[in-house]
Amino acid sequence: MANFEGLRDSNTRQQVASVATDRMRRGDFSAAGRAIYDPASRVFTTDASGNVRAVSATPFPGGVIPQNRFDPVAAKLLQFYPAPTTPGDNILRNYTRQAYTPTNWDQFTQRIDFNENAKSFWFGRFGWNDEYTSTASLFANQNEQYALKAYQAMISNIRTFTPTMVNEFRFGFNQLNSDATTSSAYVRNVTAELGMRDIYNTSPAAWGIPSVSLANGLSGFGDPVDAPFLEHNTTFQWTDNLSITKGSHSLKFGGEIRRMRVNELGNIYNRSNQVYNGNATFNPASRLNTGYSFADAMLGQMSTFNWAGALASVQFRSTPYSLYGEDVWKVTPRLTVNVGLRYRSEEHTSELQSLAYLVCRLLLEK
Repeated sequence: MANFEGLRDSNTRQQVASVATDRMRRGDFSAAGRAIYDPASRVFTTDASGNVRAVSATPFPGGVIPQNRFDPVAAKLLQFYPAPTTPGDNILRNYTRQAYTPTNWDQFTQRIDFNENAKSFWFGRFGWNDEYTSTASLFANQNEQYALKAYQAMISNIRTFTPTMVNEFRFGFNQLNSDATTSSAYVRNVTAELGMRDIYNTSPAAWGIPSVSLANGLSGFGDPVDAPFLEHNTTFQWTDNLSITKGSHSLKFGGEIRRMRVNELGNIYNRSNQVYNGNATFNPASRLNTGYSFADAMLGQMSTFNWAGALASVQFRSTPYSLYGEDVWKVTPRLTVNVGLRYRSEEHTSELQSLAYLVCRLLLEK
């Protein structure tokens, strides 16, 4: 028996954002509605408690930041922050695009039954699943994508040694790979291109665009901060069950061994998160209505910087096993006693599971 299923679901979703105007991208904030002040011109004083405080600053002439004052990393980051699709000085919902959001998956299952002879029966199964989905980001190539691959295989043999002795053996294999990454993962090491020292020394799974947060109604840009997260888990399983009938006793013995491998890699803030809120370009004497977050970004004056430092790596290994023995004894036609013993290695103790309850079933015949 074989079965295949597949899905291709292609959708687009309109994304609307508020981005910096063409003037602002050139350093001209004269139409921004808020005066910007040069952080290098701040005047400081010391209060009565000995605290150093900024008390004044000089505005940029005409509200324009000279391009020689642009931070080099900020200037390169502009390639990932698209220009408005609606021209003018209004930042409100001035950018639109159609975001492609695919959902694809394939699934395959196969089963084989084989009668070797009158005393041996084989059964096998294999399954495979492959899924891919992508989020709809505000800007192109700044989405989070999810890839899931699962494999399952099993083979079993039931062998009759004698009319009163039957053995069943099974071997199983399961593997699950679940990856949450950005669209730049394994493709483009953006932080290295930007010259962000030390941050680019990381796994290709964490490659991507730094996350930039802006204020004053502007949409931020960059890759999501919560990727990558990679999970690759594998389990091998061996089980055997031997059944023996002897007189009024039905005996069963068996056990199970599992080999489990858990591998996880990931963290948040792998490419850094930069927050700009206008605190660098406000007037210390009039903070409420001065300063602009995108002006801070062009100067490279961030208020908060988050970076994970490294990916967290987890590798767990475990080999639990269990053994059991059971006797179903038909004492009389109306009385059956079920007694068993089971040991589980992960609990490091013997469990008298069936012996603890000594189930006596009274089979009352009409």
